[in-house]
Amino acid sequence: MRPRYCLLLLASFLLFNGVSSAVMGGRRREGRVGGWWPIKDVNDPGVQTVGLFAVTEYNKEAKKRLKLKWVVKGETQVMTGTHYRLILAAAMDGAVSNNFEAVVLEVPWEYRWNLASLDLFKSVM
Repeated sequence: MRPRYCLLLLASFLLFNGVSSAVMGGRRREGRVGGWWPIKDVNDPGVQTVGLFAVTEYNKEAKKRLKLKWVVKGETQVMTGTHYRLILAAAMDGAVSNNFEAVVLEVPWEYRWNLASLDLFKSVM
C-alpha cells in the first residue's frame, strides 16, 4: 500500500508541474517571488492612467504643477496588490522635461491606488 501511495503522489506532482508549465507557456520565470517584471507596453491605457495618477497625486500633495509628457518605461511587482515603478517624462510649467521615478501601489480589493513616491530619477550607469 505504501509504494502505491508514493507513486500516486509522484504522478500527481508531475501532472501538476506539467500543467503549470503549459500555462506559463513552457517557460519558467527566473528570479524571486515578488520580483520586478518589465512592463512590455508602456503605451497601454492602464499604464498611462497609473502615470497620470502619480503626477496628479504628487501635484495635490506637493502643491506643484508637474505635467506628464509620457511614460518612458516601467516595472510591476505583485505582492499584496500590484506595485508599479514607472519612469515618467514630466515637466513643471514650461520647463524642460525631466525623468521622474514614481512608485504607485494598487490595492485592488479596496479599489484604490496610493502614491508611495515620486522623485527626480537618477540614472545609474
